[in-house]
Amino acid sequence: MRLQAPLSVCAGAPVMCASAAADGRQRPQDEIRGKMHAAPRADHPEVTPQDLTKYDGFLLGMPTRYGRAPAAVSAFFDATGGLWASGALVGKFCGIFTSTASQHGGQESTALTTLPFLAHHGMCVFFSTFSTPRRRTSR
Repeated sequence: MRLQAPLSVCAGAPVMCASAAADGRQRPQDEIRGKMHAAPRADHPEVTPQDLTKYDGFLLGMPTRYGRAPAAVSAFFDATGGLWASGALVGKFCGIFTSTASQHGGQESTALTTLPFLAHHGMCVFFSTFSTPRRRTSR
C-alpha cells in the first residue's frame, strides 16, 4: 500500500525547497461537508481574510464543484472586500490548484473563474503549466 500526502502538502513542497516558510491554513467549515459525508478536515487553523495580508504570497487550493470553486470559497472571497478597498493584497503572489474526482472534472474552469478575484485585488498570478511532465499524466 502506498501512502500519499495531501495535495496541499505536495503543492507547497517547492515553496519549502526554496527556503521559504509555508503555513497551512484551511477555509472556514461549512454545513455542506457534513451533508456530503466528506472526509475529516486536516488539523490546520482556519484562514481569515485578514490572514492574507501577513504573507508575501499564497497558494489557494480548492476542490471543484461543477467546474467552479465551492460556495464556501466564493463566500471567503466575498469577505475580502475590505482588503480590496485598502489595496492590501496588491502585488502579492498567488497560485491556484484544484482537485477533482476525474481527469476532466473542471480543473481549468475552476482556475479561470477564480482569476477575477485575484485580478480585482491586483495580485500577481503564477501558474503551474501542463509542460511540467508530472502534470501530463493521471494516477
